[in-house]
Amino acid sequence: MDTMNHKKKFVTFVSSLVLMMLVISPIFATTADAAAVLESPVAATANLGQSFEILARGRAGDLPAERSEFKAIYFTNMTLRFTIVARGERAVLLDVLGGRFSLNSTVFLFDEGIGFAARPERSDLNVTVVFRFKINMTGPDGVEAQLVLLGGVKRVPGRAPLLIMRGLVTVGSSAYVFRQLGRIHRIQP
Repeated sequence: MDTMNHKKKFVTFVSSLVLMMLVISPIFATTADAAAVLESPVAATANLGQSFEILARGRAGDLPAERSEFKAIYFTNMTLRFTIVARGERAVLLDVLGGRFSLNSTVFLFDEGIGFAARPERSDLNVTVVFRFKINMTGPDGVEAQLVLLGGVKRVPGRAPLLIMRGLVTVGSSAYVFRQLGRIHRIQP
């Protein structure tokens, strides 16, 4: 009985992973230099200097050779604070103010990072905003690491926006993939 539940959970997990890859992969295929990113309708309504915080949790695992081999073995927690530093007609440029990312009990502190947010031009992505961050981190004993995060904002009627994220953490020669769900809120000055 326990083996059957484990198999069901594994099939559900793999199916979710495949679905997430199908939804997010067009975003990875899109090239986005800073000039192009800063030209979307979302940028026109953003205020420079506004700061936000993302609180998220999820699961991570070692980077598998093939997607079907992925096994979530770590719990993740993330706090990410950022501010809007530039805006264009189509998007906003974001600067990381600080934060932390944890794999189980191993905590990495954010040193510096940059990101962008834009409205997707394709309606089949089922998100209202896409965003991406690249963040340098420091772990225990001064170990340097890097986090690349890609996500989308999904509007849920009657609730705060839901952030659906996935990414890659590189620590030395080790790499971990993760998925997280989170919420975002404005930081009051």
